[in-house]
Amino acid sequence: MKYYMFGASSIGASFDGELPEGAVEISEEIYNSPDGYDVKDGKLIIPSEEKIKEFENAAIELENEAAAKEEYSKTSERISSISEKVEDGDYASEEEKGVLLASLSQLRSYRTEVRAYINSGNFLQPFKNKEAE
Repeated sequence: MKYYMFGASSIGASFDGELPEGAVEISEEIYNSPDGYDVKDGKLIIPSEEKIKEFENAAIELENEAAAKEEYSKTSERISSISEKVEDGDYASEEEKGVLLASLSQLRSYRTEVRAYINSGNFLQPFKNKEAE
């Protein structure tokens, strides 16, 4: 099998080993991660180190943003669950109520931190999931 590229957004695989006219053969590694590569005048253009770093940073940002939004959602669900218990009086003692209220306070503070991280938009900074620690 041969892998090929026509341009930045046009890649393919040839199972019979024949390349389409105008295609440039590429490695399996480039086929699996073609970001930044291109074809110009029948030659493969390799991305600069700066371009590679841009793609790496974009991947990091997407990962950190997704992790933060997932954590925000999970924390909100936990807050709702505990709030419902307190509102319904679904606890055995005043001591348990105190524990639930303390948990609510901590979770709300944590959710505020997560929201601030999300609102900052600076997803190159690592997201630290304090609940997982």
